[in-house]
Amino acid sequence: MIRRNFLYRYCAALALIAGAIWHPSGAAEPEQRFLASTEWVASHRSDADVRVLDLRSEHDYLVNHIEGAVNLPIDRLFINENGKRYIGRLPQVQAAFSAAGIDKDTQVVVYDNGDFLSSARAFWVFEAFGHSRVTALDGGFKAWQQMNLPVSNQVITPSPRNFIPSVAADRLATKLSTRLAVDSRGTTIIDARDAPEYRGEKSLAQRFGHIPSAVNIPAMNHFDTRNGIRYLKSTDELAAVFKSVDHSQKVVTYCNTGVLSATTYFVLRQLGYDVANYDGSWVEWGNDTSLPITAPQADAPGAPNTADH
Repeated sequence: MIRRNFLYRYCAALALIAGAIWHPSGAAEPEQRFLASTEWVASHRSDADVRVLDLRSEHDYLVNHIEGAVNLPIDRLFINENGKRYIGRLPQVQAAFSAAGIDKDTQVVVYDNGDFLSSARAFWVFEAFGHSRVTALDGGFKAWQQMNLPVSNQVITPSPRNFIPSVAADRLATKLSTRLAVDSRGTTIIDARDAPEYRGEKSLAQRFGHIPSAVNIPAMNHFDTRNGIRYLKSTDELAAVFKSVDHSQKVVTYCNTGVLSATTYFVLRQLGYDVANYDGSWVEWGNDTSLPITAPQADAPGAPNTADH
């Protein structure tokens, strides 16, 4: 944890030295701030200030992709540490965004294969490194294909730009900040896992249960599937899902590995909440026996052994 906290302080210091605070320009932006329709992307993908990013693997990109899109596989934005994937370090992310032809004035559109997982994670990474001009394609590449919109197998190599990051600490939840949030009356912690995991009936970590004070709102509640494609629910439907969460509260989201909780982060940002994503999530928290958990009752039928609470 000490090394992770040092990383964020180090990143923040570099950002301040670089003078990286900026304000969005008046260039073209999607009708919805965070979610772009296929129609909007089709109309604006060739704009000089718009960069469409394909987050899929290089192999999938080479088969075909949105015409004009640049390939930036999502794995390039993360690092492996102790068997867990964490958000990448500042130089790594800065280099990836710069090579993709992105700077402070670029309106970024991200898309994945249609499950929205990579899109939400990339959206979070952009915001965590100070770039708020980013939106995700609703329905991803599957929706684009279903609309018979232009695709290509031509590799696009853009001219590099200078992406100057600024670490947004309010978008990054760490093990320490989440531990502090447990005892904070001004913070709501949302567990985005399925209900059986929240209840402690199964777990991907050593221990079973959930972070104390966390409320369970499964991430799969955010989506509708139409014609085999996963779309986000309407704003009104999503607001109803989170009606119990006070807008005056700071929100921390987590799941097992920080992937599903990134979709919850995206939705909450769209709804106007102040939210941070904890990418260590349950795999980190549930394996650290020094941290508190809310575990199933020991005498409950079928309850797992949870000696360390």
